[in-house]
Amino acid sequence: MTQSEIQEYIKAVKQHNPYVRHRAAIALWEMGTEAKEAVPALVNALKDKHYDVCSRAAKALEAIGKAAVPALMEALKNKDSQVRVMAAVPLGEIGGGAKAAVSDLVKALKDRDTELRQYAADTLGMIGSRTAVPALIEALNDKDEDVRKAAAEALGEVGDEEVVSALTKALRDTDKFVREYATEALKKIKGKK
Repeated sequence: MTQSEIQEYIKAVKQHNPYVRHRAAIALWEMGTEAKEAVPALVNALKDKHYDVCSRAAKALEAIGKAAVPALMEALKNKDSQVRVMAAVPLGEIGGGAKAAVSDLVKALKDRDTELRQYAADTLGMIGSRTAVPALIEALNDKDEDVRKAAAEALGEVGDEEVVSALTKALRDTDKFVREYATEALKKIKGKK
């Protein structure tokens, strides 16, 4: 891909026509790390009112990888909850390359937006940072069952013996799915021994 082609796609992702923006985001996604200079335009596209556009922009940022992490961390602080949620998703897919975002994701576990709290917990599990364990244990007490499920699953990914007590307590959660996720997390931890 030439530099001028990348520039054309960057312009296209800002066009008025949602179909053009969508196709441009897909093209940038397919370029992967070559499209790193498109990061600012793609982060801006996370606030697009057309879901297809913002979801493909998130996929493109994921494909760009570690080079997109600083901009995604900044997007986690955006006042628009859609942008915050759409920024959390690619961070999880980037995985260990997004460890720099752990503290911002831990803060996101306390956001007023339930969906963001859920994605933050999921993402912390995918990144695999042990520093997030205390916040994930606290998230097991979130008022929303989806957040509690995500926290239990994440603890199964990053936890060890230190989380067994919290997950055992989650086995008594009022939501049966939280109990199931806690059970699976305990099995994963047991399998790590």
